[in-house]
Amino acid sequence: MVRRTSWKQIVFGIVLFALILAFTLRARFLHDSSIKSPVYSATNESLDLAILDGIVGAEKESTQKSEENIKAVVVPHHLITPKSIALGIKALASSTPRVIIIISPDHYALCPKLLCTTKGSYESFFGKTIISESDVAQLEKSPLVADSELFDMEHGIYSIVPFIKHYIPDAQIIPIAISQKGRGTEKERVEIIRLLKPLLARKDVSLVISSDFSHYLPLAESKIMDKKTQNSFCSGNSQEILTLNNPSQSDCPLCLWILEQQAKELGFWNPEMISHTNSADLLRDASIKETTSHFVFTLSEIPSFNECLK
Repeated sequence: MVRRTSWKQIVFGIVLFALILAFTLRARFLHDSSIKSPVYSATNESLDLAILDGIVGAEKESTQKSEENIKAVVVPHHLITPKSIALGIKALASSTPRVIIIISPDHYALCPKLLCTTKGSYESFFGKTIISESDVAQLEKSPLVADSELFDMEHGIYSIVPFIKHYIPDAQIIPIAISQKGRGTEKERVEIIRLLKPLLARKDVSLVISSDFSHYLPLAESKIMDKKTQNSFCSGNSQEILTLNNPSQSDCPLCLWILEQQAKELGFWNPEMISHTNSADLLRDASIKETTSHFVFTLSEIPSFNECLK
């Protein structure tokens, strides 16, 4: 004779199952909540002093397009010229973006893929800058993109973040480091444009390219290379921009190419140059054998007056 299960046993079994399920879910939640996103430092005494010096310098200087809608800027990350960074981010503030994509070269070759990003936030002198986690999560679905903590060391990002926090305090950021081991295949470059285009098509999203220009050249040679770079960039010559020499022309040709491609597709390819400096000039020593140069470009949906080639 088969023994029948009583209703009390059935109820007990359901309750026991519910308790096991609840404890399992709670354990998973506690485990997930204990995995905190990293917090990167964008503050130290020398960095803070340079940033404050740059902001003070920028406040003394106005740019022609300061009241116009700037969609993207190119700024240096070399802190010998903090005023240049401040001028670029100050110009970008006119569009009051809610989200800012920052693209930098991967200086220390730590990115295992072509692009790296992070869900970590940044602490700076001005406070915490938050990552746009939903946008980062969407980018990370691509096989070209890896999540990495390389941003703990990447000055191409952390040198820019405090200026953003000062001028656009409520903005979230999407940090991206681009591998310098190559410039990707044509298929990979098309995929990068496909990934970023929906973001940049939004009115509340802006772009910062963090890039220094000529490296390791005497002043006279640096100026010659900068003129070639300026001509290629301002004329929008895609092939020349992509094949700029690294390091004698730019430390991230692919960064500049991405900007040029997106700007043309989305209607903000109206570049203007608002600053051009060189470390030798800033240090007032033309005899320096190895210099670094810097440009600040703004890109707006409003047509410019060909001031990119001035």
